[in-house]
Amino acid sequence: MSEDLGWSRTLIVGAAAAAGFISMFVSPLAGWIQQKFGARVLMSTSVFLLGAVILSLRWTTSPITFYLLFGMGRLIFQAPLQISASTAVAQWFVRLRGRSSSVLGVTHSMGRGLFPLFAQLFMNANDGDWRMAWFWMGISVWIIALPLTLIVMVNKPEDVGLTPDGDAPEGGNESNPSSSQPPLKKKSSGR
Repeated sequence: MSEDLGWSRTLIVGAAAAAGFISMFVSPLAGWIQQKFGARVLMSTSVFLLGAVILSLRWTTSPITFYLLFGMGRLIFQAPLQISASTAVAQWFVRLRGRSSSVLGVTHSMGRGLFPLFAQLFMNANDGDWRMAWFWMGISVWIIALPLTLIVMVNKPEDVGLTPDGDAPEGGNESNPSSSQPPLKKKSSGR
């Protein structure tokens, strides 16, 4: 892409840095949307928009277009997707929250690490055409991630009659989410 458009690598990396900076301003809005509508709505909407943005990168011709599109994609991945995923993990796991959060962190890092490799695979499959690579990456997001967020994603276990960590409900009281919270120990109560 940098060779085809004559851009420096600094210019390309700058889009990711700018989006990282802007995400700190978008995160509160993403948190509010997640709180009001749930992780499923935020995640599904974000995945749909992410696919559209990635697909649109194939039409990039100027640095401004690239910064806007790539920045939006990075912003979506960094703020709404991470917030909704971490909130869902916190609601689904209490006893196993640490382990589950670490698995989430690993999968997020794997996604960021595998993204360039898949882009290279798509470029190789399309005779080095980076535009087609962006196109197929966007389509892949829609084919793989969108059905998962729409069909599989559930905001919290109580929405489907379950309890956090898959534990049996205590005293048959499934509707009280506080009953699934472990009691605070004196050591962890902040005293």
